[in-house]
Order: sequence, then C-alpha cells, then structure tokens
Amino acid sequence: MLFIQNLHVYSDKKVLLNVDQIQLQSGDVMGVLGPNGAGKSTLFKAITGDIQSQGDVTLHNRSRKAWAHQALARHLGVLAQASQLSFPFHAQEVVALGLTPLSLSHKEGWKQIKRLMARTDCLHLAERSYTSLSGGERQRVQLARVLLQLSQAEHAPLLLLDEPTSAQDLGQQHSILDLARQLAKEEGYGVLVILHDLNQALQYCDLCILLDRGEVALQGKPAEILTPDTIEHHWQYRPEQVSLNNGQPILI
Repeated sequence: MLFIQNLHVYSDKKVLLNVDQIQLQSGDVMGVLGPNGAGKSTLFKAITGDIQSQGDVTLHNRSRKAWAHQALARHLGVLAQASQLSFPFHAQEVVALGLTPLSLSHKEGWKQIKRLMARTDCLHLAERSYTSLSGGERQRVQLARVLLQLSQAEHAPLLLLDEPTSAQDLGQQHSILDLARQLAKEEGYGVLVILHDLNQALQYCDLCILLDRGEVALQGKPAEILTPDTIEHHWQYRPEQVSLNNGQPILI
C-alpha cells in the first residue's frame, strides 16, 4: 500500500531525512520509533507533502503527487500531536470537518459522526465547546474527524498517528492503540504510528522502524529490534527485559 524509496529532506543544505526504503502493507501497524530529533515527525510531513522532499512516496502504486486532492484526502489521514483550532466549535462540529472529501447526505453524515465519536470515546463530548476540552479529549475528537475523513476510501486507507497517546490517560492509551489494530486487522488500514513507549510498540505493532539522525537504523519485528543492546545504543539507557507468560517481552 505505501512504498517509500530514496526519500530525502534538506534544510539549509543539512540533511534532515535520508530514507532508503520503507514498505507498509495493508493490515499492518508499523511503529515509528527513535530518540528525540531522530526525524519521526519529518518523515510524516514528507509522506503527506507538508514539507518539500526528494524521492518517491507511492500510495497504492500511484505517486502521492499524482493523486487528486479529494481522492488523496479519502485515503490518507493524519492525527497530529496537537490541534491549533481556536474557534468555539462544538466537538461534533470539529468532527464534521472530516466530511469535506466525502459524498454523504446530511442525515448519513451525522450518523457517521455519532458512530465514530462513539468509537473514539468522545460522543459524550459532542455538544461541548472544543476549546473547553482537555488535551486528551481534543485528541480523541480529532481522531474521530480523521476516521470520518477516511470512511469512504475506495482502497485501504493509510492512517498516520503522531504520538496519539501523548495526552491520554493509561486506559485511553490502550484503547486508542487497540482501535488502531482493529482498523488494520478488520478493515485493512495501513497504520504508521509514532510512539515513545517501547512496550506499547511491542504489544501493538506488527513491524517497527527505528530512526536515528534522520536515517532508518533498523526495521523489522518489534521483538527483534527492541533489544537491550539496541535500546542502550540509541537511547543511552539499558533496560532489563523480561517475558510475560504468553512469551511477550517487556522492558523495564
């Protein structure tokens, strides 16, 4: 579904990103890991075209640049770390912004808004002013908006999640990542998710890429990448690794 090759981002002749190849299949959740400043958010901006880059970003065998704007909006959605929206909209009106690329009747549109707000645990906030919400509540409202935007994709959509758990409490963190896995496994989404919690990557991701200094240092299955030696090398901290009864490794 997503194929990236020879992707480069420069700023004042400095290389911010230098990626040889990344491939994501429909149905997979791929974690994007790395220390601060490794290039994780830069990678997302290069994929979406929010910053100038060189190289190939292909979605469903078609260059991102060749997609019509409306069609791309139905197939590529991004949940940013935070929203700058300051208008006094109700939460449900913010979610309704995701209707823009869709062809839905007014009745069907509001039906989908309620469905997705329920799925992201923010339906009870529907008539609250968006600016009055906590950071975590805003994050879930924005997630509902993005999922609405992708709800009429003709092909499996690509969902980019930039630190989706950063403002959430413990239970909501796991709910959001579990939802991401459901979207991948049950609806064929491809999911790229930036995470800082390595245990969450071990639990929820099928694959991971480890970025450092703008380059892909490692990519593969989380348990193969996230070893104490690798973590010590890239994060300057050596964890202890233990295993749960089901064999899943845990880092402490």
